[in-house]
Amino acid sequence: MSAPVAIVGLGLMGEVYARRLIDAGFSVTGFDIDPARCARMADIGGRPVQSIGELARPARCIIVAVFSTEQVEDVVENHLLPALGDGSGKIVLCMSTCDPDRVAALAGRVIPRGIRYLDVPVSGTSDQVRRGDGVALWAAMSQSLTRLKTFWMHFSHAGSTSVLSVMAVAPSLPSI
Repeated sequence: MSAPVAIVGLGLMGEVYARRLIDAGFSVTGFDIDPARCARMADIGGRPVQSIGELARPARCIIVAVFSTEQVEDVVENHLLPALGDGSGKIVLCMSTCDPDRVAALAGRVIPRGIRYLDVPVSGTSDQVRRGDGVALWAAMSQSLTRLKTFWMHFSHAGSTSVLSVMAVAPSLPSI
């Protein structure tokens, strides 16, 4: 079995991301501070875990889908980094709505420590994303986007009017 995609935050959007990935055949693990949301993860075919550390270590990549910038900072700096250690090379996709300056500062703190951090803003309601009609902006080096293609293609569906914006940007961004 291939390494799972991990999701921290199983609220409206986190559950939708999990469902789309599970429906596409990915193994998905999830963590939320609300036990009812973890139980729901099991109901939809994912595997809930007891801690962020348990979720992080075996994951192929980690989606952070929490409520606020403060929560993203807490998850990444106080839970993921201690669990993974420096130099892990783990891919972390922030798919939460955040303050762009603070997220850029967070990236500046964790990228040198070996986290491959990408901010992936998502526009659309949970229902739109569930249908494949949300918009996600993926900004990274083109080779990074190629490596993530099998993953990000599952946030859209072929033949629909949905949009998935993909942008290759300046070489200052880390390659994953």
